[in-house]
Amino acid sequence: MKEPIISGIFPTPIYMTNMDRPFTKQELQFVKNQKNYCQKNAGNINSKDNYILNNKEFKNIKKFLDQCCKDYLKKIICPKNKIDIYITQSWLNYTEKNQFHHQHSHPNSVVSGVFYFNCDKKMKKFYFQNQIVINK
Repeated sequence: MKEPIISGIFPTPIYMTNMDRPFTKQELQFVKNQKNYCQKNAGNINSKDNYILNNKEFKNIKKFLDQCCKDYLKKIICPKNKIDIYITQSWLNYTEKNQFHHQHSHPNSVVSGVFYFNCDKKMKKFYFQNQIVINK
């Protein structure tokens, strides 16, 4: 029998970092206030505003996340040509005790991200699922 070829056909790099500063009172107050402008989601609630990072209260957070995107592009994607990566949409999710964040996908995204404002460290878990169908 010939030696099989094993290929990482769908690798999933995970980029994790921390913001090196505490949140400002204005940022935290904005997050708290946005909870009044939410819609029901499957398992929790999320902001109606799908461009939350464009608010002036998040100006510095957006700068930080933009820099993370540039770093990801440089270190992970490593393009041959000069291209840029940018955030198209952003929103807030609020998940309380006994709630959950539903399984979903971002089919039109090259990169997706999560940024925590407040979470229970014991509950901060991600489950990734890759549905691959191979027809023989």
